[in-house]
Amino acid sequence: MKVWLFYYENKIYGYTADRKIKNKFKLQRNMKKFKIQKINLSDERFKTFNYVNNRYQLIDNALYSKDGYTSIITTIEEDTKVTEFCDALYKDVVELTDYFVNVVPFKTEYFNALSDLLQILEYDNTIKEIHYKFDTFFIYVHLFGEFI
Repeated sequence: MKVWLFYYENKIYGYTADRKIKNKFKLQRNMKKFKIQKINLSDERFKTFNYVNNRYQLIDNALYSKDGYTSIITTIEEDTKVTEFCDALYKDVVELTDYFVNVVPFKTEYFNALSDLLQILEYDNTIKEIHYKFDTFFIYVHLFGEFI
Protein backbone atom coordinates (compact mmCIF):
# COMPACT_ATOMS: atom_id res chain seq x y z
CA MET A 1 0.00 0.00 0.00
CA LYS A 2 1.32 3.45 -0.93
CA VAL A 3 1.33 5.98 1.89
CA TRP A 4 2.24 9.64 1.56
CA LEU A 5 3.83 11.28 4.57
CA PHE A 6 3.94 15.05 5.00
CA TYR A 7 6.69 16.38 7.25
CA TYR A 8 6.96 19.78 8.87
CA GLU A 9 10.26 20.63 10.54
CA ASN A 10 11.36 16.99 10.22
CA LYS A 11 8.35 15.71 12.18
CA ILE A 12 5.35 13.93 10.73
CA TYR A 13 2.51 16.39 10.20
CA GLY A 14 0.08 14.23 8.26
CA TYR A 15 -0.28 11.11 6.17
CA THR A 16 -2.72 9.40 3.85
CA ALA A 17 -3.02 6.34 1.67
CA ASP A 18 -5.68 8.07 -0.44
CA ARG A 19 -4.32 9.73 -3.59
CA LYS A 20 -7.28 12.16 -3.83
CA ILE A 21 -6.76 13.37 -0.27
CA LYS A 22 -3.02 13.73 -0.93
CA ASN A 23 -3.65 15.84 -4.04
CA LYS A 24 -6.28 18.00 -2.34
CA PHE A 25 -3.97 18.55 0.66
CA LYS A 26 -1.22 19.69 -1.70
CA LEU A 27 -3.60 22.17 -3.36
CA GLN A 28 -4.88 23.59 -0.08
CA ARG A 29 -1.61 23.93 1.80
CA ASN A 30 1.52 26.00 1.57
CA MET A 31 3.72 23.18 0.29
CA LYS A 32 6.87 25.24 0.87
CA LYS A 33 6.46 24.27 4.53
CA PHE A 34 6.19 20.52 3.92
CA LYS A 35 8.38 17.71 2.69
CA ILE A 36 6.65 14.69 1.12
CA GLN A 37 7.77 11.10 1.33
CA LYS A 38 6.06 8.16 -0.35
CA ILE A 39 6.49 4.78 1.30
CA ASN A 40 5.13 1.31 0.65
CA LEU A 41 3.69 -0.60 3.57
CA SER A 42 2.04 -3.98 3.82
CA ASP A 43 -1.55 -3.92 5.02
CA GLU A 44 -0.43 -5.26 8.39
CA ARG A 45 2.31 -2.64 8.82
CA PHE A 46 -0.10 0.08 7.75
CA LYS A 47 -2.56 -0.99 10.46
CA THR A 48 0.21 -0.68 13.05
CA PHE A 49 1.41 2.64 11.59
CA ASN A 50 -2.15 3.97 11.56
CA TYR A 51 -2.74 2.88 15.15
CA VAL A 52 0.41 4.62 16.42
CA ASN A 53 0.04 7.78 14.30
CA ASN A 54 -3.73 8.10 13.98
CA ARG A 55 -3.84 11.76 15.06
CA TYR A 56 -1.82 12.66 11.95
CA GLN A 57 -4.17 10.92 9.52
CA LEU A 58 -5.51 13.28 6.86
CA ILE A 59 -9.29 13.46 6.57
CA ASP A 60 -11.70 15.38 4.36
CA ASN A 61 -13.36 17.74 6.81
CA ALA A 62 -16.42 19.95 6.27
CA LEU A 63 -15.85 23.26 8.06
CA TYR A 64 -18.71 25.70 8.52
CA SER A 65 -18.63 29.40 7.67
CA LYS A 66 -21.35 31.97 7.14
CA ASP A 67 -21.15 31.13 3.41
CA GLY A 68 -21.84 27.44 4.03
CA TYR A 69 -19.61 24.40 4.38
CA THR A 70 -16.11 24.16 2.90
CA SER A 71 -14.24 20.93 2.38
CA ILE A 72 -10.72 21.13 3.85
CA ILE A 73 -8.20 18.36 4.30
CA THR A 74 -7.18 18.36 7.96
CA THR A 75 -5.44 15.99 10.29
CA ILE A 76 -7.43 14.32 13.03
CA GLU A 77 -5.31 16.31 15.49
CA GLU A 78 -6.25 19.61 13.81
CA ASP A 79 -9.91 18.64 13.91
CA THR A 80 -9.59 17.81 17.61
CA LYS A 81 -8.02 21.21 18.33
CA VAL A 82 -10.82 23.01 16.46
CA THR A 83 -13.38 21.00 18.46
CA GLU A 84 -11.64 21.82 21.75
CA PHE A 85 -11.55 25.51 20.79
CA CYS A 86 -15.28 25.43 19.97
CA ASP A 87 -16.06 23.66 23.26
CA ALA A 88 -14.20 26.33 25.24
CA LEU A 89 -15.83 29.11 23.22
CA TYR A 90 -19.25 27.52 23.68
CA LYS A 91 -18.76 27.42 27.45
CA ASP A 92 -17.75 31.09 27.51
CA VAL A 93 -20.59 32.19 25.24
CA VAL A 94 -23.19 30.25 27.24
CA GLU A 95 -21.98 31.81 30.49
CA LEU A 96 -22.02 35.31 28.97
CA THR A 97 -25.39 34.80 27.33
CA ASP A 98 -26.97 33.40 30.48
CA TYR A 99 -25.60 36.30 32.50
CA PHE A 100 -26.68 39.06 30.13
CA VAL A 101 -30.02 37.55 29.14
CA ASN A 102 -30.95 37.24 32.81
CA VAL A 103 -29.50 40.61 33.88
CA VAL A 104 -29.84 42.99 30.94
CA PRO A 105 -33.45 44.00 30.20
CA PHE A 106 -32.77 44.55 26.47
CA LYS A 107 -32.61 40.87 25.54
CA THR A 108 -33.28 41.32 21.82
CA GLU A 109 -30.77 44.14 21.47
CA TYR A 110 -28.17 42.17 23.39
CA PHE A 111 -28.77 39.04 21.30
CA ASN A 112 -28.50 41.03 18.05
CA ALA A 113 -25.26 42.68 19.18
CA LEU A 114 -23.75 39.37 20.25
CA SER A 115 -24.85 37.72 17.03
CA ASP A 116 -23.32 40.49 14.93
CA LEU A 117 -20.13 40.33 16.93
CA LEU A 118 -19.60 36.58 16.83
CA GLN A 119 -21.49 35.70 13.62
CA ILE A 120 -22.06 32.26 15.07
CA LEU A 121 -25.49 32.41 16.64
CA GLU A 122 -28.86 31.47 15.24
CA TYR A 123 -32.21 32.08 16.90
CA ASP A 124 -34.92 29.52 16.30
CA ASN A 125 -38.26 31.34 16.52
CA THR A 126 -40.25 28.10 16.49
CA ILE A 127 -38.85 26.98 19.84
CA LYS A 128 -37.55 30.35 21.10
CA GLU A 129 -34.05 29.04 21.60
CA ILE A 130 -30.52 30.15 20.73
CA HIS A 131 -28.38 27.78 18.68
CA TYR A 132 -24.65 28.22 18.62
CA LYS A 133 -23.15 27.62 15.20
CA PHE A 134 -19.44 28.27 15.22
CA ASP A 135 -17.52 29.44 12.19
CA THR A 136 -15.18 26.46 12.26
CA PHE A 137 -13.53 27.55 9.02
CA PHE A 138 -12.52 30.87 10.62
CA ILE A 139 -11.36 29.06 13.76
CA TYR A 140 -9.33 26.61 11.65
CA VAL A 141 -7.66 29.47 9.75
CA HIS A 142 -6.97 31.24 13.06
CA LEU A 143 -5.31 28.13 14.52
CA PHE A 144 -3.52 26.75 11.43
CA GLY A 145 -3.34 29.64 8.95
CA GLU A 146 0.43 29.48 8.68
CA PHE A 147 0.09 26.14 6.87
CA ILE A 148 -2.47 27.27 4.30
